[in-house]
Amino acid sequence: SYGYYPAFADYAGSCTLSGQTFEQVVEELSGSLLNYGCSALFVLDTGISTMEPVDRALSRLKSKRTLHLKIYDGPR
Repeated sequence: SYGYYPAFADYAGSCTLSGQTFEQVVEELSGSLLNYGCSALFVLDTGISTMEPVDRALSRLKSKRTLHLKIYDGPR
């Protein structure tokens, strides 16, 4: 998978999208799935740097059928 992981960009073989590109990918894929008629969309987010871009992308969809599930949500 590809995502927005700037913290790992210096490691050999690591690939990262720009924040803007990642945000657009999330918005377009989510919008497509919702337009196909899925009743609910759960976005499972396993990153830290990805939380804000995913939030912004989903908020632009203005859909009550999306839920952003964050695996990491700060220290516990």
